Amino acid sequence: MDLLKKNPFTTIKANDLNDSEINEQWVDNPHGGFIGFFSPTDKVSQYILGGKGSGKTHLMRYFSYNSQCIRNSSHILSGITKDKYFGIYFQASGLNGERFEKLPFNEYKKHALFQYSYELWCSGLVIQSLIDVNEKESIFEKQKDFCLDVLNLFSKRTGDFEKVDDLYSLKNLISSLSNEVDYAVNNAFFINDIDVEVLASRGTLIFGIPKLLSKYSSSFKDVTFLYLIDELENISESQQIYINTLLREKKLRCSFRIGARGYGIKTFRTLGGGEENRQGHEYEILKLDDLLSNISDYEKFAVDLIINRLERSGFLSKNK
Repeated sequence: MDLLKKNPFTTIKANDLNDSEINEQWVDNPHGGFIGFFSPTDKVSQYILGGKGSGKTHLMRYFSYNSQCIRNSSHILSGITKDKYFGIYFQASGLNGERFEKLPFNEYKKHALFQYSYELWCSGLVIQSLIDVNEKESIFEKQKDFCLDVLNLFSKRTGDFEKVDDLYSLKNLISSLSNEVDYAVNNAFFINDIDVEVLASRGTLIFGIPKLLSKYSSSFKDVTFLYLIDELENISESQQIYINTLLREKKLRCSFRIGARGYGIKTFRTLGGGEENRQGHEYEILKLDDLLSNISDYEKFAVDLIINRLERSGFLSKNK
């Protein structure tokens, strides 16, 4: 066998790992565990800062619902209830926000389009996560009523709204609305005017859907809904201002964990008159580089990481 092909250390980025590998290759802090620092049930939002390779993505993905479902495969809902959090992981750049920056519109219109697009994108990810969990274990007694209440979060209904009666049709509706925005943005330089109606204001869906979920599902009644936004450095300053505003305006039981390089935070300003979020009030900061350097038994932690990879690749036996 070509040992280079089996080399367990060729994969060094957490983005290259699947959800099972995120769990399998997890090695915890030997002194108290990372969960104490990450605090997934804490309502105060948190920036996870660190250099390349510091483990930001692995840490955040470990607390996502995908990993939760794997760790609680036999009883998913009871596992989520016990964890008391439900994590939705995505990368800040996933929406391709740079498309909005050079649109031939005034700043207000560009920002309005970005915010609406982000609202739809995030809510689509939330509904998809519920679909994934619901396929394994039923979440709702009244799924249709939940979906109808989600529709009430929109400021206006169109004909497509009448087709919604379950999670799948709700996801299709949100995808359709999102596609309309994408079409308008992608063709802004080729058509005279764009025809997009903004049907939801900032935070209406992002905070409204988790609130309805706690109403319609007993399993989520006391669960913190955790938005895990990675690679914040890859979006513009104006788009970071929008994220900062969501942190300030967040509604319980929602919270944010935001991953970024040390240099990646361009601003703490918000849309509320340019006022800045303040550490200790709207957010806390976890510096992974400092955390790792302060582990008194770091050598054991590093050796455990190496042994874990060797065991998973079959070079070492767990019994030895």
